[in-house]
Amino acid sequence: MNIKKKLRSVLPASWIRSLSILRNPCLLHKTYGQRLAPFLRVSAGAHASDVDTLKARLRMYAHILEKGIRRRDFEPGHGSAIHSQAITCLARLACNDDESVRWARAIVAEYEVLQRGAPTHKFSPPHASPLTAEQSLAFLQSRSSCRDLSDAPVPEDAFLQMAEAAQQAATSCNRQTLRMFCASGNEAALGLLGCFKGFTGFGRGVQAGIVFAVDLRPYDFPRELFVPAVDSSLGVQNAVMQAHAIGLSVTLLSWGNSTPADEEKLRRLAGIPDYCLILVGAVVGFPLSNPEKPARMPARDILRIIRSGK
Repeated sequence: MNIKKKLRSVLPASWIRSLSILRNPCLLHKTYGQRLAPFLRVSAGAHASDVDTLKARLRMYAHILEKGIRRRDFEPGHGSAIHSQAITCLARLACNDDESVRWARAIVAEYEVLQRGAPTHKFSPPHASPLTAEQSLAFLQSRSSCRDLSDAPVPEDAFLQMAEAAQQAATSCNRQTLRMFCASGNEAALGLLGCFKGFTGFGRGVQAGIVFAVDLRPYDFPRELFVPAVDSSLGVQNAVMQAHAIGLSVTLLSWGNSTPADEEKLRRLAGIPDYCLILVGAVVGFPLSNPEKPARMPARDILRIIRSGK
């Protein structure tokens, strides 16, 4: 009898539950280990020199510098350690010139100029929203998940539009770690989406699917254990709303009930590397009907306002 069974045989059930919640190593369910495996692989540091990792860290350092130089009370003499780390990344990315690297290089250059006592940044007026508050809320309220889909093919340009929308989402320190693995065509879509337990409610005519994942390499674990999910979820929401804007329905599929066999198959079919954490799947298609949207809780039920002086 192993130690886990021995403990279960002698300890009260309430103790077992408490120890499980505390994640005692002797009682840790194997599912925890499976879920933590991608984080453990990345935290070992094997990908620290990857180009994508360096670019994400460069964006992070540049973002931190930018926060300082955009302050109205900016004073020289701060941020030298972050500046040094940014310079190191730029040196290792000397041959890489994508738009985000050029942005970071410009921020570093501006920081250096300001350290020499140049005039501070000139602030531009705020942008006006192209939508009124009522229009924005009405658009959000109009989206629903439709399982009654046409078998018409989904243009691959739609994936690009969704990715462009996802890239506009806020991410911690501008790391931009969402990744989209898109299946175009019936055979490819059925293969990828068939790895998700929630796909059983759909017909066999689905023409497109997406696996959303997050690149874990730029994060520091365990300190930032939940940050990747927050960063990527904001992008997923943008992508879903952009699909709605171009007439597509997106239904998200949970990855929570997946098995190791499901994960192995999905990674193989979609080419998802081991440093990416699979987040959620998405069935994509043209809706044939407008399903009734489930009722939402009143907004006031999720809202708490903390007022000054109270």
